[in-house]
Amino acid sequence: MENITNFTSRDFVSELPVRAELRKIEKALIRDGYDRLMTVEQFVSTPPEERLSALIKFESYRIRLSKFYISTNAERVLLNHLHPEIAVSDPLGKLIIVSGPSGVGKDTLIQKFIEKNPKIDKVVTATTRQMRHGEQAGVSYHFLSREEFEFLHSAKLLMDRLDFVSNSYGTPSTEMRKRERGDVLVNAVPATKQAFSRFIEDVKLIVIMPEGDTTEEREKEIYKRLQGRGLESEESIVRRISEDRVNFHDWESMADFTIVSHSGDISGSLIQLENIIKNNK
Repeated sequence: MENITNFTSRDFVSELPVRAELRKIEKALIRDGYDRLMTVEQFVSTPPEERLSALIKFESYRIRLSKFYISTNAERVLLNHLHPEIAVSDPLGKLIIVSGPSGVGKDTLIQKFIEKNPKIDKVVTATTRQMRHGEQAGVSYHFLSREEFEFLHSAKLLMDRLDFVSNSYGTPSTEMRKRERGDVLVNAVPATKQAFSRFIEDVKLIVIMPEGDTTEEREKEIYKRLQGRGLESEESIVRRISEDRVNFHDWESMADFTIVSHSGDISGSLIQLENIIKNNK
């Protein structure tokens, strides 16, 4: 059998229909990352005439989205809760989820916190939504096409997924590399705490809520804030509030800490966030 080290991706793609040894296919799939999308058995069962186009498509995505690829060994170290047998020479930073319904000011709060506390980093989420004025690709979010996002999800390169108001959001596993430098903040819904806790120990959830003693009062405040932005239609605002009602139905039982956000008082929320993180290191 030909030495696998001399068997390049180009050879694999161009000559695959006549090179069908299972072991060779398996090594090439794993080496090039295609095993994240399709098992060897699935690939072999694919009609020969469809294999070439599938590989070309995978290779195209792998090149375009290379920054989201992470080696198996690196993934095991960074997501070490699944692999307690792996010793980490230096402790990894904590993962802190900052969550809250639409319009509560999460992105602004996180941005101002990071500016004042540069030793704590921000996990940049991937999304299919359009970039807004003042946002930066790769800083505010990883802005992806629907096709690119679905590829990352299929390749198991996202730690979580949220479909919200016709857009999708997810946390790339590669963003966990920032935990090697210290604690990190991520903007996500409460349910992600359970998803992240499968991989990482000591995940904390901070929920930001607008003023109001009842759900109805808080939703009225959110409606007022979203309407004041002037960025969305009435239908979109109502849908956001409706979907948030589901996403945050049990936030009180899941939250480790709560911040009350008063309209126009971002500095007050910032002080609360700084105190929570400072007092719980």
